[in-house]
Amino acid sequence: MKKKLPDCFAKMRRLRRLDMRGTRVKELPSSIGYLESLESLYLSGCSHFEKFLEMVKMKCLRELRLDQTAIKELPSSIGYLESLESLNLWDCSRLEKFPEMVKMKCFRELHLGRTAIKELPSSIGYLESLESLNLLSCSHLEKFPEMVKTKFLKELHLDGTCKTREKFNFSEKG
Repeated sequence: MKKKLPDCFAKMRRLRRLDMRGTRVKELPSSIGYLESLESLYLSGCSHFEKFLEMVKMKCLRELRLDQTAIKELPSSIGYLESLESLNLWDCSRLEKFPEMVKMKCFRELHLGRTAIKELPSSIGYLESLESLNLLSCSHLEKFPEMVKTKFLKELHLDGTCKTREKFNFSEKG
């Protein structure tokens, strides 16, 4: 019933997948941010998990699942994860702010449904690889960015937002 893991990850340089779904962990040790080979990190359903640390060297991280956690904010370093393809924050009801997404060249999926997000950063509109943006039941959402370079966007879910109650599907016609 530990809520904090021992700081033992620094030596696990080849670890590619860490699955801690449904555990009672409240926070991760700082050494997690240095797992250079980590590709997938699953913390789904960790209802006590509140804070995610800076992701200093997670250069290979492709999938991050923080859905149904008590997380309140994400570190700004998440916007610099060039390999990240999918981020799931579904039902993180305490999450109010989302950081800029600066160097995310491979980013395809963002799930923010049932969060307390009020505004999306303008950088989301410049994610060229973005295919799916889920904002279902984001009733606090006040501002939606212009989708300037999202030419591959296929799904935009806005059901239950304060602005609209429709679901839009976009696909580029060639």
